[in-house]
Amino acid sequence: ATVIVLVGYDWGCAWRMLAAVSADLIGPQSLLMTCLKLTRRSQLQEVYRLASLAWPLGVMAALASVKVNIPRYFIAHQLGEHELGIFGAMAYLVVALDTISRSARQATRPRMALQFAAGDWRAFYRTVLHLSAVGALLGIAALVASLALGRQLLGILYRPEYAERLAPFVWLMAATGIGHVSGGLLSALTAVRVLKEQLTVLALVLASSALLCMWLIPAHGLVGDRKSVV
Repeated sequence: ATVIVLVGYDWGCAWRMLAAVSADLIGPQSLLMTCLKLTRRSQLQEVYRLASLAWPLGVMAALASVKVNIPRYFIAHQLGEHELGIFGAMAYLVVALDTISRSARQATRPRMALQFAAGDWRAFYRTVLHLSAVGALLGIAALVASLALGRQLLGILYRPEYAERLAPFVWLMAATGIGHVSGGLLSALTAVRVLKEQLTVLALVLASSALLCMWLIPAHGLVGDRKSVV
């Protein structure tokens, strides 16, 4: 692993180390010492700077994963695995919309970062507005489709049992639309390196989602789960 990292980060340093390895002049312990000697102090400072900048992204990814799964934990605990299976099947239908929205955010994030760095505020706000509009349009289209064709769609893709759960499906689409808009705004914050502040927002979202799931799911079932997200 050390050799791979050095090859990718500093070819000259890696070449000298590989030459020493091929000559069988160093053992496992001396190999580590050689790596430490050959790594320049400036490189270590650069790695430390990048790690200091990027660590909130890793925490954000972990919190986002927990946020997505919190309703599933409460559904499984309070309603049972049968209801969890129905919810999981309906939630799978939003994967296509999530893919489109996520692709749009990833494609526009570098552009927003460049616009912000250049001080082109008009272009930056226009890009954010367009990204939010795309998320809103996807959400509205999904909501209208679920209201008009949701029962037929669930019946065709799954079974008549699922078609009877139109209300949770509609609320699922409403929550998905809101998520697309908020995702665009959070993507803009990430582009301008407002990272640590997002940790506070995500922590509050996690706490509120857990409390609302605890309150709404026993009273309203799967509909209560989506209401907690909205």
